[in-house]
Amino acid sequence: MSDTQKKLLKNSYWNWILFGINAFIAFWMSPFLVHNLGNERYGFWTIAMSIAGYYGLLDIGFRNALVRFIAKFHAERNITNLSQVISLGFLFFCFAACCTAIVSVLLSHMAPDLFKISSALLHDARFTILIVGLGFALQFPLNALSGILVGLQRYDITAKATLGMITIQNIAYIIALKNGGGIVAIALIHSAGVMLTVSYMSYCGVALLPGLRVRFSIASFAMFRELLSYSSFVFVIGIAGRLFTYTTPLIIGAMLTLDSVAIYSIPTMLLTYASNVVNNFCRVLQPYASSKQAVGAETELIETTLWSSRIGLIIYLPIFIFIYSLGHVFIRIWINNTFAEGVVTVLPLLSVAYIFVIAAMPLENILMGLGQVKLLSLILFAEAIVCIVLMITLIPALGLNGVAMATAIPLIVSRGIVIPWYGSRKIGFGLKKYYEGFGRLTLLMVPLCGGGLLLREMIPLNGYFALVAVVLVISILWLLVIVAGTIDGRHLFEYARYKLKAMLT
Repeated sequence: MSDTQKKLLKNSYWNWILFGINAFIAFWMSPFLVHNLGNERYGFWTIAMSIAGYYGLLDIGFRNALVRFIAKFHAERNITNLSQVISLGFLFFCFAACCTAIVSVLLSHMAPDLFKISSALLHDARFTILIVGLGFALQFPLNALSGILVGLQRYDITAKATLGMITIQNIAYIIALKNGGGIVAIALIHSAGVMLTVSYMSYCGVALLPGLRVRFSIASFAMFRELLSYSSFVFVIGIAGRLFTYTTPLIIGAMLTLDSVAIYSIPTMLLTYASNVVNNFCRVLQPYASSKQAVGAETELIETTLWSSRIGLIIYLPIFIFIYSLGHVFIRIWINNTFAEGVVTVLPLLSVAYIFVIAAMPLENILMGLGQVKLLSLILFAEAIVCIVLMITLIPALGLNGVAMATAIPLIVSRGIVIPWYGSRKIGFGLKKYYEGFGRLTLLMVPLCGGGLLLREMIPLNGYFALVAVVLVISILWLLVIVAGTIDGRHLFEYARYKLKAMLT
């Protein structure tokens, strides 16, 4: 394993720790929230989080632009340009905060006209949207300062801060709900937790750059144009991502019911967590690519692109085996039969599509780090539009299965064919080599997936003990297959063993 690969894995280390703890907490908290809020209120909480996701569009891609230029100017040791770009970001985000506050007030009044909300929920629904929106507005200006940590690849600090936040936040959720609180209390706790975390990360970011000056007076129009030339296309990517992710519950809520929103949110959440395992690794590639571009290390970048795509699949495929073969059994034990029966077809469709998403994830991050975002933004935007059109077309006849099909088809085409083609042209790797790595790992997964389906039929899975036993068997077999069959698997295993030994000693 090269020094670059070790460094990338080291930068991902804290992200993975954070993800593991966050997933563990979510495992226990999701059924707790469903049971204490009820299907309708939990469904509306999902919608409120989707609306909050759209507020991120008001940064028009500036945070990603800041991360790219912070990494670039830090590699060049140019504190003057760093001060200019961060000051400009802070000024811009103050404007975005004002827009967010106005939009949240308007949406809180429009909620009854947009969604099928019962009269008993109406008051709480309005306050929930308002609280979440104003909380988002308050944190907006600090995005310029907290982005310093990402640009400098200090993921250890961001992970520790976020870990503290989610732990305290979820304890507060439990206390609030046990004492009769509802979604308004959850919204207050959520907003306060995020605000405190971003404030702490901003303080740490500024402390890491001695000599940094954040002043509105040094924010130049020339620097604004340079950031805008990049951020405008990132903005389109942001629109595409939010259309894809956050529009789905809104469409389900408008065309079906809030109960359907709650049911579909569970497989979506499982796959989001699964992809986040890999995304926590891929996130480090964007500032890495920017810094390598600044020093002209193209060959190293090509090797890293292909390697990171294979590593992503090695991490995701055992999760895929579990979700594809045992996902609805897990949901039956975890939540209830109603949720499990609603996603029997949904889970396999989405989990297959996410294989292509995971393989392409490193390409997207490296392309953004290199500034090659023009065509990428158009591809992702077209993907989102096709998804929405298919969803509206298929939902009346197929319900939630139509939502899954409408999501899977565009993902497979864009992430499996179009983005690899574009990445090969801009980064310089061979498509044949990319698909060889993809195909070899997928073939290794097929017999284990069949084994999971066979075990599901042979063993009565009525509790966590039996399910965990099956998962352990699948995981051990996957580890043996990967370590024996791929050099990347052996390297990853050796690195994991080294980190475990370091932790124990």
